[in-house]
Amino acid sequence: MVIDFHNHFYPDKIAAAAIEKLTTCADIVAYTDGTLSGLSEDLTKSGYDLGVVLPVATAPKQVENINTRAVAVQEQFPNLISFASMHPDYENYKDEIFRIKELGLKGIKLHPDYQNTFFDDEKILNILDEAFKNDLIVVVHAGLDIGLPDPIHTGVEQILKVLDIFKDRAQKLVLAHTGAWGQWDEVLEKIAGKNVYMDISFSLGSTKRKSTGEELKLLDDDLLVKIVRKHGVDKVLFGTDSPWGDHKMMLDKFLTLPFTKEEQDKILYLNAKKLLGI
Repeated sequence: MVIDFHNHFYPDKIAAAAIEKLTTCADIVAYTDGTLSGLSEDLTKSGYDLGVVLPVATAPKQVENINTRAVAVQEQFPNLISFASMHPDYENYKDEIFRIKELGLKGIKLHPDYQNTFFDDEKILNILDEAFKNDLIVVVHAGLDIGLPDPIHTGVEQILKVLDIFKDRAQKLVLAHTGAWGQWDEVLEKIAGKNVYMDISFSLGSTKRKSTGEELKLLDDDLLVKIVRKHGVDKVLFGTDSPWGDHKMMLDKFLTLPFTKEEQDKILYLNAKKLLGI
């Protein structure tokens, strides 16, 4: 079994434009057409059983529609589990988090770079507090986003502050991109081993530059293995960041890494099943 804990899509009517804009900004290629059906089909074609969809609210007014749509996504595509989203400037966050829980959604996605709010800002701390009270998973983009300029809003410094504030209450927090994209030496030194999950999305192997077709190396294999082993395989989740990560290539790459079959199974699906409660 394989569960991809980190995927994205865009509404059909804007998918082509969104993919064109984002691939140009980040200078990377996309591996699906960005649509919901394209994502579902590519997961199946690549040998995946389930994919977790992580919608991002880039404005407060999008929050309720995204979260209502998440229920329909799951009903339409049985191989997808959609999270909700939340924006730091959404005022009625307590009521909406309660509604998210009532809708049966498993968690929320935050992207502090797109939401222009540092991860240790009081507005995000309040959302985290309410989400954890309602036993929801929170996935946060961590580290650099190569499509956006500095500053990094969820860097190692901010992550450590949040973990210190919430301590064991942060055990349902997932740090995307192997703890903090591009800050992996610091992740190994300061975050690996903490009581928090991390996914390994957009970390395996390489991708391509849109402008030149040249290879862009992601996280070094040896460093990834060191981080995972220090962190503990029980707290690591497999993910791709599709459409920015290729489902087949990243799964094939993962299977070449020096993990035992038991460790592979935990990272590929057992940890996800436990966290999702399925």
